[in-house]
Amino acid sequence: MLPKSNLLSDVVKFFKETLNEKFNKSEIEIFADYVFEEFCNISRIDRIVKNDYRVSESEMVLVVNSVNKILQNTPIQYVVNKAYFYDLQFYVDSSVLIPRPETEEIVRWVLESVDFEKKIKILDIGTGSGCIAVSLAKNLPNSEITAVDISEKAISIAEKNSKINNVDIRFFKGNVLDLPTIPDEKFDIIVSNPPYVRMFEKDFMSANVLDYEPEIALFVPDENSLIFYKQIAEYAHSHLNEKGLLFFEMNENLSNETKDIMESFCFMDIQIKEDFRGKKRMIKGEKKSK
Repeated sequence: MLPKSNLLSDVVKFFKETLNEKFNKSEIEIFADYVFEEFCNISRIDRIVKNDYRVSESEMVLVVNSVNKILQNTPIQYVVNKAYFYDLQFYVDSSVLIPRPETEEIVRWVLESVDFEKKIKILDIGTGSGCIAVSLAKNLPNSEITAVDISEKAISIAEKNSKINNVDIRFFKGNVLDLPTIPDEKFDIIVSNPPYVRMFEKDFMSANVLDYEPEIALFVPDENSLIFYKQIAEYAHSHLNEKGLLFFEMNENLSNETKDIMESFCFMDIQIKEDFRGKKRMIKGEKKSK
């Protein structure tokens, strides 16, 4: 099925009617916002007032291809290679996780916990698209930020996003389970959103996540689900400055166990925070003074 003509009104009608059987009206409007703005430079208002506008042949192909991808459950952010996070724009593809709104809250928590006048050193472990590191760098111009990820592709995308948003970040390839590969220095803050979804929890996840987002960034073994938290907490214990802060995004069902790990590495004043959905999603601890 193709649009009746290249008139914008016909193309929009094709877009909505084709997706109507699988998605609800509000979802389709969101998809249309992304697709028509990205590939045709047409806003939601333009779709209403520019009905006589004619879409080019190349734009038509992109719209039709996008519809086919959406029907296959491809996340819309991967369709247009764009996501928004903390009021910033990021390039994304299936090499990295799509930035989540709940992760914005850990960025906000970090910013609420620092002195903007001081020059601070921050390490982002498992940076993925770079959304945490870039957002912190954008809001803390006096900071020095280092980011690490095991994936070469992720590092490449994070570097691209630092350029898109005009911030300077040091990037390193490294395994979370072998963190001494990061240059040996002290940090004021270490922040991480490591893999924390247990394999059995796959049954509760949607197809567009399971089929398209990178498993290496999502899942951990059921029998050792906190392996990354243990390693990062141990690293943070020796690589944070005195009274340095460790922030984690975490599995809501393992908040107490995550707190126990941080306590075992002598972190104090540990706080657990709920996200906007009321889930225990974030935790912060301070390195104990000697």
